[in-house]
Amino acid sequence: MSRTKYAVIITLVTIATLLAVIYKPEDTTGLTVKNAIQDITLAELYLPNDTSNCLEQPLEPGEVILFTVPRSNSAIRAVDTEGGVYNSSVTITDSTETLQIDISITDRMVFEETIESGGEYWSGSGSCTIRITNTLEERDIYWLRVTEQEENTESGPDRLEAFILFPGRTINVRVNYNSYVLNAEDNLQDQYTHAIFPITPDIQNYSWQITRDDRLSPPAESGTGSSRFVLCNALDSWIITGIYHRRTDSANWSDNHLAATALVPKQQYSLLLEPGTYDIRAVDEDNDTYTIHSVTVSGEGAGWNITMNDLDRFIP
Repeated sequence: MSRTKYAVIITLVTIATLLAVIYKPEDTTGLTVKNAIQDITLAELYLPNDTSNCLEQPLEPGEVILFTVPRSNSAIRAVDTEGGVYNSSVTITDSTETLQIDISITDRMVFEETIESGGEYWSGSGSCTIRITNTLEERDIYWLRVTEQEENTESGPDRLEAFILFPGRTINVRVNYNSYVLNAEDNLQDQYTHAIFPITPDIQNYSWQITRDDRLSPPAESGTGSSRFVLCNALDSWIITGIYHRRTDSANWSDNHLAATALVPKQQYSLLLEPGTYDIRAVDEDNDTYTIHSVTVSGEGAGWNITMNDLDRFIP
């Protein structure tokens, strides 16, 4: 082969190489996006470096859609049917083949209100999550506040809004890094509190299991008399929700002394009464009643351990 032909071949190879570099097709890869948010439908989806909605129809929970996208470091943005916005970061490198991105509830940027998804509640916005679970077997949590340490604990919004945190249910509250005071109130108006100091980037998830030990101690007495009548809940597993008294010669019972609290087993409560003769009644959580009659309350006081033997109409 002549030198001229070699030169031509070398020239053609060089030109082909240059054209391949100059006109190299866009470096792309496959990207699978899954709606991993239970009970919530995605209405819009924006891929990296794209400002137009790429969904032709809503993406239902659990559904997956496949795209071809350029390799980049960017974020996927989604919008659900209620206007909630979700951001999920994505990194597509030269070594990335098909990549799957699951858009989850934790990607939601701002919760305009408390929402329910996958059997749990979600509220707030921020860089970390506080998981709050109601472990009170017999109580429902009616309101919940999560406030920064320096704020007035009554100023924060109710994180549950129209929802009720039934026993065993969880709410995930998104917050920023700080120190927080958590306050809850149950259906009997007992209040519970817990403090987290501080939340830092080192650990981004915290939890509070609401138990009886977190209950704020209400005044364990009521009345204005000079004698103290002490009641003790000696029932093995029943909570006393009502305590009433009356003069033995009266037909009318007093208001419930436990209107804002309850008497758990082994707990005591004091009635401050004027010396005299009284009937005392207790009511448990099942509306069973326990009554003692004609009890003399003297200046030295008196007491009553409430047991199953005191159950009205009790037959041994």
